[in-house]
Amino acid sequence: MALAFCGLAAASLPAAAADGLVIPQPMPGGFNFPTPGYVIGQWGDANDQTAITGHGWEIWQAMTQPTGQNNLPVWDTWVSEAQIFGQTSKTGTKAAAETDALGAVQGQLERGVALPQLRPLRIPRQFSHTPHGRNALAATASQGSVIVETERFNDATAIFVSTPQVTPYGTFKVNNGSSLQAYAAAFPANTSTGARAVRDFPETGMETKPVFGYVKATTPTAVPYWQGTGAVNTDNDPALGYYVQNWNDCVIVDPSNTATTGMTKLSAAPTPGSFFQDPQLSCSSYYTAPIGMFYAFAMTAAQAQGFANANVAAGDMAVLVAMHVSTKEQDPWTWQTFYWQGMSEFQTSEGPGSMTGQPAELAAPWNAYAMCTAYSQQVNGQMLVCYNPYLETNPGIPSGITSNCMTCHGMAAVYPAGSQSQTPSYPASYDQPVAFDDPALFGNAMKTDFSWSMADQVFD
Repeated sequence: MALAFCGLAAASLPAAAADGLVIPQPMPGGFNFPTPGYVIGQWGDANDQTAITGHGWEIWQAMTQPTGQNNLPVWDTWVSEAQIFGQTSKTGTKAAAETDALGAVQGQLERGVALPQLRPLRIPRQFSHTPHGRNALAATASQGSVIVETERFNDATAIFVSTPQVTPYGTFKVNNGSSLQAYAAAFPANTSTGARAVRDFPETGMETKPVFGYVKATTPTAVPYWQGTGAVNTDNDPALGYYVQNWNDCVIVDPSNTATTGMTKLSAAPTPGSFFQDPQLSCSSYYTAPIGMFYAFAMTAAQAQGFANANVAAGDMAVLVAMHVSTKEQDPWTWQTFYWQGMSEFQTSEGPGSMTGQPAELAAPWNAYAMCTAYSQQVNGQMLVCYNPYLETNPGIPSGITSNCMTCHGMAAVYPAGSQSQTPSYPASYDQPVAFDDPALFGNAMKTDFSWSMADQVFD
C-alpha cells in the first residue's frame, strides 16, 4: 500500500537474550502498523476492500519478518498464553495459575524465555464450548487430535492483560477466571449493557492463534488440505461434519525437502507404505509439497503430547496450517485469518479467502498462505464470511462455515459467578450482525473487548 502515517518509524529490535533465550520483538516499522482507526473506518465506509486486503497482507508481512533469534519470525517471539494466564496442560486446562503474571511478562520482555515455553500446544479449547463440540471431542478422545493450537500475544497485549484493572468498584485481574467473574458482578445494577466491559485493549494490541498439524520426523506425512466444503465427505463420519477428518484432500509433506517451491498434484494414488497418514484422516486425493513451504519446527516431548495422539512423538514436526490474527487498530478490532494453500494454482475458489493481493516481497514460506479479512460484520448489506477452515469447520462451532471473526468474537464476555452456567456462547447463526450492546444477548455479562482468550479463563 502507498499509505504511510506519521510516527510509524521503524521499531528498534532488542538484542537477543543470553543463553539462547528469546526476547519478544515488536512489530517492525514500515508496514503501516498501527493504522489510525478513523482511516480503517473510512475504508469500511467506502467498501474499499483493496485497502483492507492490502493492510491485512502488510500485517502478515510485518509479523513474519525474521528477527535473528533462533530463526524466528516476529510473531513466534511473542508471549504465550502460558505466561499470561498460567501454565496449561495438553488438554488446555489450567494446571498452575501464574501468581505474578505481570512480573513474568516483564521479565520475559527484558530477559527472554526458553523457546519451548513459548509454544505450548493443545487441542483447541473452543471445540468444547458447546455440548455438541464436547460430545464430538469425547467420541475421538482415545485417538487424540491431528490439529493443535497455541495463542501468542504481542508486548502491548501481554502487558495489558497481565496488569490488574483498577476500577471504581475494585481492582481485578483480567487473566484470572474467578477475578473476571467478580469484576462482572461489581457493576451497579443500573449499568448499561454497553458499559459492562473490561477496559479497552491498547491500539497496538495484537492476539494470534496459530494452528498446527504434524509431520513425522523422517517420513512423508499426509496433512489435511482445505479445498472447500465441496471436497468434504460428511458421510465418512457425520458427527464430525466438515471437519478435517472428513476432508477428501491431503498434501503429503516431505520432511527432508526444505525447498520453498515444488508443490504438485498427484494424478494417481500414492504407493501404499511410501508415506504416513493418520488413521483418523480419510484422504482420497493427494498433493505433495516440501516442508520448506510450511513454517515448521521440531517438537519437544511436551509439545508432541499436546496432540494427545499416539502417532505424534518428540522430534516430529509441527507445521503451521492456519492462524487467526487480530489487531486493536479500530474499536471492534481488525480480523484476518491465514490458512495454507501452497500455490495459487491449487487454491480453492470457494475461499473463505485467497492469495490475491500478496505483496511481491512476501517471502517463503509465508507466501504459501491465503487470507480472508473481516473489518466489519457486513459489506453492502451482506454478512461477511471469514473463518479458519482448520478450526471453524469443527462441529463444536455452530454455523462455522458461514461465520466471521468479528461477529463471533463480539460475543466474548463473562457472567458473574452463579448467574449463568458459562460465558455467552458463539452466535447460533450469522445471518445478521450482532448488536454488541444488546441486553437481550448479553444480560448482565461483562464483555471482554472481543477477546475469547480472556473470557475463556472462566472455563479453566
